[in-house]
Amino acid sequence: MAEPKRFLECSWPALDCCGFSADLGFALETGCQDSRNVKIEPPILAALIILIWLAWTPPLLSTTIVMIRTPGRIVVAADSLWSYQKGEQELTPRIGCKVRRVGDIYFTGSSTNVDGLQMEHLALQAMLTSRSAAAAAERFVLAIGELAARTAALEKDSVIQRCWRRACAEAVFFGIEEGVPTIIEIRLEQVGESRESLKLKPHKFSCPGHCPARPRTVLLFGRKQYIDKVAQKTPELLQSDESTARKLVEIEKDAEPQYVGGPIDVLTLDAGGSHWSPVSGGTCSSDEVSSTK
Repeated sequence: MAEPKRFLECSWPALDCCGFSADLGFALETGCQDSRNVKIEPPILAALIILIWLAWTPPLLSTTIVMIRTPGRIVVAADSLWSYQKGEQELTPRIGCKVRRVGDIYFTGSSTNVDGLQMEHLALQAMLTSRSAAAAAERFVLAIGELAARTAALEKDSVIQRCWRRACAEAVFFGIEEGVPTIIEIRLEQVGESRESLKLKPHKFSCPGHCPARPRTVLLFGRKQYIDKVAQKTPELLQSDESTARKLVEIEKDAEPQYVGGPIDVLTLDAGGSHWSPVSGGTCSSDEVSSTK
């Protein structure tokens, strides 16, 4: 007997279950609850490049992550500002790495209605007992009830209301697997009519699988509205993958420093292994991302 699916699969090019679709060099933003309300964006970047919004969310509290995937590598750029709150109280933010590693599997993510540190901890536990990004994502999905329980018990009403029937958290597992750059994203849609019935429904997006047949795919997580505005006007910002990823995060950081901040860490994964781009005050290193504490 076949094992039941733990999450919804998205099909290309119409990703109605995930809230967006993209094809032919432009992106369509839509919502899972009504895929007829589609907003067509003009071409955002240069030819043969597709920029994909991987969330149908309101702006996140903090975090901007850019991933660039080519047939031979993955480049990841992330800010390092962590924001916290306890009920209605905003706590002092800290600076820290947002990319974690266990073996050859890497993790990053963004969230509004779930605890970012709890999500990272559950992801690391899943990675410890997995041999691939897909397997880690499967195991992570098994534990999302813990995230939902914390949200139902502690999250403030305004956030719960804003995230109802929306995906306000994204967990991304990635790596180079058998020479193939692989990205597995799990979006967590908040469902339930009350705190007592609140649950998180997982939606899966994967590359290869759902990515278009393009030589370069740019994926955005977290806050991204200013990236869109600037990238449409200045496509010349596209340089090397590392420079492009960093520049896109800098756009959001300059526009919203209260949400996106700290040094921008840039990681490249390819057949030769992992490579961190030098940056003053960088928060990630090969040793730190391997930690599971």
